Amino acid sequence: MLWLSRASLFAEGRAIRGGVPVCRPWFGRHPDNPALPRHGFARTSLWRLVEVDESDPDLSVVTLELQDCAQTLELWPHHFILRLRIGVGRSLELALTTRNRDRESCTITSALHSYFTVSDFDNVEIRGLENTPCS
Repeated sequence: MLWLSRASLFAEGRAIRGGVPVCRPWFGRHPDNPALPRHGFARTSLWRLVEVDESDPDLSVVTLELQDCAQTLELWPHHFILRLRIGVGRSLELALTTRNRDRESCTITSALHSYFTVSDFDNVEIRGLENTPCS
């Protein structure tokens, strides 16, 4: 189950502590300018609803989109389209896709920063990452 802080302020431009925030185009502090918002601007931006697909009775899919605009270009001078596909059924499926609309390449970092509800940290076990390198 996903966790959501009771202290979260549901206001435009404010980050919500909980759920699965989308951190992009950088994770953590901006590498060159610590005055910019932590974890980028995607998690505090208004996304556009692109599609709702309920054709499968066991799966509902919502697709959201975020594109560059005057506000994002002030923080990060690149043109992009970011899509988040959310599938809700017997499990939760998330897919984040970025399209660079500039002629030059750019550096990004992204994260789906999941907050999970746990009873006690000492009881948590993560499986399936045994041979995955970590840094």
